[in-house]
Amino acid sequence: MKAFYDKVYRIYDDRKISDTVLLFRMTVTVIIILSCLAVMTFVGYAYYEYDLIIKINTIQSATFEVNVTVADNENNPVEMEKRNDYYIPKSDYLTKDKEYTVTISRTENANAKTGFCRVKLFKNDNQSIFYTIQLDADSPTQNSVTFTIKPSEDFRLKITPNWGTSSYQTEENFSDCITDGKIIHFPASPTP
Repeated sequence: MKAFYDKVYRIYDDRKISDTVLLFRMTVTVIIILSCLAVMTFVGYAYYEYDLIIKINTIQSATFEVNVTVADNENNPVEMEKRNDYYIPKSDYLTKDKEYTVTISRTENANAKTGFCRVKLFKNDNQSIFYTIQLDADSPTQNSVTFTIKPSEDFRLKITPNWGTSSYQTEENFSDCITDGKIIHFPASPTP
């Protein structure tokens, strides 16, 4: 072993570095660099693969639940379906021939002190997004909101409850805020 070390690795103080020693040391260095690159590649792949496989649950300290009722101008109720965290009509599209009255109210199961709903009216690329007033637990007059939708074409409706305070509430003259009795035209400017 000592003979191998003296031949391929040892550098003598009184002699020139031999070609064998220089090539051996360069080979060892290249092997170490390539090994480090391989390990870094594997660790990077494992890190991002782990992130894709493991789903982290959302931590939520409060819940905000609402009841959504929709009726047309003939007082025929529209069946609403809750999917994941939003409400949509079971019939998918609501028709342009009718006006719809929508009432959103807090449920007793809502333990968040305040919340609001995001109301999205859309058809293909045409969409309008509105936000309700704050629905507060402490306010008996502000725990529900009723508004009317007057469509000029068939549309889809999606209502998403959110707990907390809407950042849109702080904007002055916020025109997309849904208050009690508001009338919403969809689309906002009728198509010719």
